[in-house]
Amino acid sequence: MIQFDLLRDLARRELLDHLDKYAGTKVLVWDEGLTAPLDLIAKHSVLRERQVDKMVPLKAGRLPVDLGQFDNVVFMVRPDVHLMDAVADNVQREESAHGTRAEFHIMFVPQRSLLCEMRLKEKEVFGSFTFLDELSLFWFPLDIDVISMENRSVFRDYHLNDDPTCLNRVAKGILALQSVFGVIPKVYGKGPAARQVYEFMVQMRKESIAHENPVIGKIDSLIIIDRQIDLITPFLTQLTYEGLIDETFGIKFNSVRLPAHKFKAPDSPNDDFDDPDPFEMKTIPLHSGEDMFCELRDKNFNAVGPTLSKKAKYVSSQFEERHEAKTVQELKSFILKQSLSIHTTIAELVKKATDDRRFLENLQVEQELVNFQNADRPLDYLEDACCHEEEIVKVLRLICLQNVVNSGVKPKILEHYRRLILQTYGYKHLLTLQSLERLGLLNLQSQVSRNYPVLRKRLNLTMDDTDEQDPSDIAYVHSVYAPLSVRLVQNFAHPGWQSIKDVLELLPGPTVAETQNVPANLKKVKDENHQATTLVLFVGGCTFAEISALRFLSQREESNTEFLVATTALINGDTFVESLMTQVDDNLAPRFV
Repeated sequence: MIQFDLLRDLARRELLDHLDKYAGTKVLVWDEGLTAPLDLIAKHSVLRERQVDKMVPLKAGRLPVDLGQFDNVVFMVRPDVHLMDAVADNVQREESAHGTRAEFHIMFVPQRSLLCEMRLKEKEVFGSFTFLDELSLFWFPLDIDVISMENRSVFRDYHLNDDPTCLNRVAKGILALQSVFGVIPKVYGKGPAARQVYEFMVQMRKESIAHENPVIGKIDSLIIIDRQIDLITPFLTQLTYEGLIDETFGIKFNSVRLPAHKFKAPDSPNDDFDDPDPFEMKTIPLHSGEDMFCELRDKNFNAVGPTLSKKAKYVSSQFEERHEAKTVQELKSFILKQSLSIHTTIAELVKKATDDRRFLENLQVEQELVNFQNADRPLDYLEDACCHEEEIVKVLRLICLQNVVNSGVKPKILEHYRRLILQTYGYKHLLTLQSLERLGLLNLQSQVSRNYPVLRKRLNLTMDDTDEQDPSDIAYVHSVYAPLSVRLVQNFAHPGWQSIKDVLELLPGPTVAETQNVPANLKKVKDENHQATTLVLFVGGCTFAEISALRFLSQREESNTEFLVATTALINGDTFVESLMTQVDDNLAPRFV
C-alpha cells in the first residue's frame, strides 16, 4: 500500500537542508497561510534544533524582534504578489531603522515566482536577499491516503477568473508525485480543468524528460475530477462522523477546536471552586493514527452511537484503575477509555447541533431537492431562514443546490431570491450574486432539457432504503444521495467509462483518456493480489464525505482497487461558498472606537 507519509519525510528533509544553509541563528517569518500546514511537516521543536530561535507571523511594519541577536531572517511565503509588499516593508524598515547584521532570505512554497521577484525589484529590496530558495512542497499529507494542496481558491481562480496559473501548479504537483511514486501510465479525467491539467503535465514532462527520476511505478491510474462536473455534492450536508464534525465546527489540518470545559472530567481537582471558562478551547487531533477515530470517521453519524456504546461495554469489562495497570493490554485499555471519552463528548456536541430544528429542516429541503421533489418551486425555508437572519452561506448553499439540480430557476424565483438576499444581508453582496451567476450557480433556467434527472436515474444517485448501520452503497455518506463524483470513479473501476459514455456527455467539459509512456523497466510490478492503485485528484476541492465514499469502495470485499485521494483543498458547503464570495467593506456600518 502506498503511504503518503513519505512525502512528509522528503519535505521535512528539504526544509531542514535549506535551514542548514543559512548559517547561524534564525528568525522565521511565516506567511500565516502556511503556519498550520507546515506544522504538519516539521514541529517547532525540530526547527529549534536548526537554530530557529524565533518565529513570527508576516505583517507589514517593523519585525517584533531585536535583529541584533540574530544572524538570519528567513521569510517563508507562498508565491503571491501581495505578500511581497509586506516582505518589502519589513526589510526596508529594518534597514532604515539602524541597519542590521542579519542576512535576509526568502523561501517560496512551493515555487519561486517571476511576478514576485519583479515586485521585490519594484520595491527596491531584491538585492537585500542573500538566498531566494523554493521548498517544493506541493502536497500536505493529511493522512496515509489523503494529500491536499490546501488552496481553496483554485475553483474560483480557474472557473470564475479564467486564470489557469493555479492548474499549472496542480500539474507540477502531479509531476512531483511521479518523481516519488513513478510515472502513472493511465490518465483519465472529466471537465475543462481536468483537460487543462493534463495538457500542462504533457508539456512539463517533455521539458524535463531528460531529468526524470527513474522510479518504478506504484500507481496504475490517475482520475482527474473537475469540481465543476459535480457541484451538487459540496452543497449537501455531509452525514459521516468526520463530515459532520467539519460541518459543525470546522476541521483544519487534522484537528478541531472545541470548548475545553466539555472535556474536563467531573472529578477533576478544583472542579467545585473554579467556574469553567466557556471561551477556552481545546485542540483535538483527528487522524488515522488514533484507532477510535479511524473506526468512527467514515461511519454515518447514526451508526456512531451504537459503536461507541459497544466500545463502552468492552472498556467497562476490561478496564482497571490506572495505578493498577501493569500489563501492556491494561495500558491499552486505559488509552482506549480516554479516547472513548473524547469521542463520546464530540458525538454529543455534534448531536446537539443535528437535533436542532433548523438543521433538520435544512436537511429535509436538501434531500427533497436531490430526490427532485419541488425542485422548480421557490423554497419557503429560505424565506424563513432570511427572516431569522441565518448565516448567508447557509442560504446561498441551498439556492445554489436548487439551481444546479434544476439547471437554473424560473425568472420570478430568481428575482425573488436576489431581492431576498440583498434586502436581508445588504447590497454589499451584489458582487457575490454576480459571481454566482457567472459560475452558473444562480441563473435562469435554460430551455434545454435538465440533466440531473437523467444523471440521477442512469447513475442511481439516490436511494430511499440506505442501511446507515451496515451500508452496501456509497449513498450512506449523505443517507439518501451517492456523490456523483465518486459514482463516476466507481463506474470507472467497473465496468468502465465506455459503458457510461452517454452520461459523460451530459457533464460539462471534455473527457480525458490518455496514456503516458513508461520505460519497460519502470513499469509497476503487479503484486500477488493483483490489486490496482488509483489516485483520484479533485481539482477545486473535495469533501470528507467523498473521501469516506472512496474508502468504502476500497474496502469492499469484491474490490480489487485501492483508491488514494489528492485534492486542491478539503471543503464543505460553507467554505466552498465563502471561497466564491466577494468581500466588500460596508462603509455605512457603525464603527466603534
